[in-house]
Amino acid sequence: MTDKQKQNFLKLLDQGVGLVVWHHALAKCQDWPEFEKIAGAKFWLKPGERNGVQIPKSGTGGGKVKMHIEDPKHPITKGRSDFEVNDETYNHQTFCDGIHLLVSTDHPRSDKPIAWVHQYGKARVFGYQSGHDAKVWTDDDFRHLMAQGIRWVGGRLPDAEKK
Repeated sequence: MTDKQKQNFLKLLDQGVGLVVWHHALAKCQDWPEFEKIAGAKFWLKPGERNGVQIPKSGTGGGKVKMHIEDPKHPITKGRSDFEVNDETYNHQTFCDGIHLLVSTDHPRSDKPIAWVHQYGKARVFGYQSGHDAKVWTDDDFRHLMAQGIRWVGGRLPDAEKK
């Protein structure tokens, strides 16, 4: 992103325009530290440093991934139960303080957080690590959470109070 694009993006967020950060978008803007704060997480394309700590390059895994609903009362996950998908996993990502975990996994080749929400200024942000290809996009549980996340970001759920 150019500096002007970054400024315009930040203006939208400051106006309360929500953001869905999905799958490989977590690797966007590698050289812009603010994007990690906006997204709530970062997939590292190469080793780096954050707050004086060396971070390895993030990696991937995959296969059958058991998903656990961490917050069954949040508007995005309300009424849902644990499920399993066939998907790519990410590991060695970094996550920001203050994200609210919605979905997790204990898959050995994945970081625990799979889906989360947080506020970046006035903007609602929904982060969803899942979603690599058609194998997961045909899964009803995946599609439901993605759709609910988009609705929540846009303030379109009946009980979409800020969480």
